[in-house]
Amino acid sequence: MPNNAFISYAHADEKHLERLHKHLAMLRRDGRLQAWSDHAIIPGDNVGQTISAALDQSSLFIALVSPIT
Repeated sequence: MPNNAFISYAHADEKHLERLHKHLAMLRRDGRLQAWSDHAIIPGDNVGQTISAALDQSSLFIALVSPIT
């Protein structure tokens, strides 16, 4: 059973999210990890409920933190 990861990031850091997904690709391909980010939100969904459900189902929390500029 894969671990579920919730990825939190600032939209300004989208490039870093893409890079992280590349690094996690092998784990996802092997079925060891499922990663969730706000890209999984479907238009019309209740955003708060969708995010809360994803957090509840996750065993990992990954925060992409931006440097202060």
